[in-house]
Amino acid sequence: PEFVVRGIDISSETAPAVVSKTLVQEIFHGEEMEVGLHSQGRCHTLLQKEETTGTALPRLSEGDLVVVTGGARGVTAACVDALTRTVRPSLLLLGRTPEPGDEPEWARGIKDQDLESRLFQQAGTNHSPAEVRSIAKSVLQSRDIGRRIEELERWGSSVTYRSLDVRNTSDLSRTLEEARALYGPVRGLIHGAGVLSDGWIVEKSDDQFLQVWSTKIEPALQLLELFKNDDLKILNFFSSTTASLGRKGQSDYAAANEVLNQLALRESQRRPHCHVRSLGWGPWDGGMVAEGLKDLFHSEGVGLISLTEGSNIFVEKLSTESPVHQIVISPFAEDANFLETIQSWPGPDRQRKRISTTSIIETEKSVDIHQSDKKRIISSPSGSGDEMELGLEMQISCEKDPSLRHHVLHGRAVVPAALLLEWCTQVAIHRHPGLQLLGVDDFKILKGVVLDSQQSMSLSIFTGKPESTSDALYIPVEIRTTGEQGRIHAKTRVLLGDREHTSSRIAANGIATSFVYDEQLFHGESYRCITKIVGLSDSGIAFSASGTPAPGELFRSPLLPEWRIDPLRIDAIFQGLIIWSRKNAGSPCLPCAIEKLRIHRDIQSGHLETRIEIDTFDPSTASASAEILDHNGIPIMTISGAEVIIDGALEDAFSNQQLSEEAHP
Repeated sequence: PEFVVRGIDISSETAPAVVSKTLVQEIFHGEEMEVGLHSQGRCHTLLQKEETTGTALPRLSEGDLVVVTGGARGVTAACVDALTRTVRPSLLLLGRTPEPGDEPEWARGIKDQDLESRLFQQAGTNHSPAEVRSIAKSVLQSRDIGRRIEELERWGSSVTYRSLDVRNTSDLSRTLEEARALYGPVRGLIHGAGVLSDGWIVEKSDDQFLQVWSTKIEPALQLLELFKNDDLKILNFFSSTTASLGRKGQSDYAAANEVLNQLALRESQRRPHCHVRSLGWGPWDGGMVAEGLKDLFHSEGVGLISLTEGSNIFVEKLSTESPVHQIVISPFAEDANFLETIQSWPGPDRQRKRISTTSIIETEKSVDIHQSDKKRIISSPSGSGDEMELGLEMQISCEKDPSLRHHVLHGRAVVPAALLLEWCTQVAIHRHPGLQLLGVDDFKILKGVVLDSQQSMSLSIFTGKPESTSDALYIPVEIRTTGEQGRIHAKTRVLLGDREHTSSRIAANGIATSFVYDEQLFHGESYRCITKIVGLSDSGIAFSASGTPAPGELFRSPLLPEWRIDPLRIDAIFQGLIIWSRKNAGSPCLPCAIEKLRIHRDIQSGHLETRIEIDTFDPSTASASAEILDHNGIPIMTISGAEVIIDGALEDAFSNQQLSEEAHP
């Protein structure tokens, strides 16, 4: 927020002397985030609510060939469905999902719900559970496309689906020629393909940027070149509000979608008789919006566009007169100042001299606003001390977070301490972009987060005023039950700064031993990460363990596309302490605190060795240090002051691992 970020567009026809004078004035005194400078003055964009006017005009005729990217599944598919019910065009759908009917031998004749279990039987130990789910998901998506094609054909459209990389010119050109031979000349293009790979610019790799950029831009350029001699009737790009309004962590996505907007403006001039639109969609209730992002959008006052509502808007915009570039966004609650709210951008409130507005030429971008009946209330935590700011509000349940069904005590799902810690680090990083996660201090579990099978709970994660030292930035973080008197479940201080490498200080002593999860631990399938105990003694334990699967349906990441601390590796440390306490204290244990955690290198995948050394031990508590080593035996992460409570009464809780379907008071 201490930076002023602006885009200044200068006409190439402006004389250099005028450019230099005007540019200096703009840098020091301009206000708008995006401004254009030309010989007639300045122009900047404003958002204005648009009321649809004019009579709907038919753009397509029945049987016209329309090429669609990303239209076999998701948001674009819903829009294509609505278009088909209205016009019944011929469709060439382009995507990367395998074509329907091209199934592996093992999947043929197997019902959708049985695909995973069948592949588990076939694969044995050749594939990990995550790989099995990915393969089965691909088959299921292919079947979904087959069912969609059948439905589109029932509505009267002729449909061809081709699985290809649209960036491959020769394959794309050959596919288009085949479609022209079947259906005639191309009359429309709907470009809806897109992917996300969120992350701060300083952390984003070239490959991550290119994945997002190339999926949006390369197909658009390829198709426009191949269609340069086609008499198109419609040309529609699926852009995003991110291009106009911005969003943390989406620099690549914003850039790619803004290029689509500019391509649409260019093509509207080149093709005066073609209906060209670039629709900057707000978040949909579907597509690429995960549960954690829904909570984030709602906290910002932005609602989600339903598939039905959005597809109807698409058809409406396809048949009525309106500006080339529009954004379509829905408020989460009634807000008379919604346009002003969404146009605001992070930055300090500076007192700056304003340029006279007599020369300002305002160009308008239109907005569709669709109201929701929901109300939004954000309550700050009560109590003394420094004020804390809401960083994230999220809903958790066994339905949204299915891995919780495998972390059950006394018949109720318990959110692991490691997940709470992961959420704390993500919110701190999201609040302070550009800094590297160094670790955490003083992590404490004050009240476990416990859920019944059908229960949903709202958690609010707050961040406090950062404290700067010579080598790090300390951010206080608390997780509370949402509400004015929200109970504090966990708190910590997250450290952002430069990492330091270290060497291993814990030896792998003891005797290798076998263990059985069902006999010694309460963890279900999703948390069974320890694969081998390489040493167990009265002074500690060493074992090999796997990490957390990539964020997805099983383990949900609320804000970021990658794990910050790899929660399953942290959970494995406390699992190892349970095994140790059973042997040496005769009772199981549960975590309550981590005094200090430091990250020294990027987390690696695969099976890594973890070593734990007991520092202090009495009949009811223990404190330990731990190291997670890379494949070369160098510490990736170190922990000191990992505290557990040892209690024989936990045996009953451990033995009741079946999630009760009945609600508890």
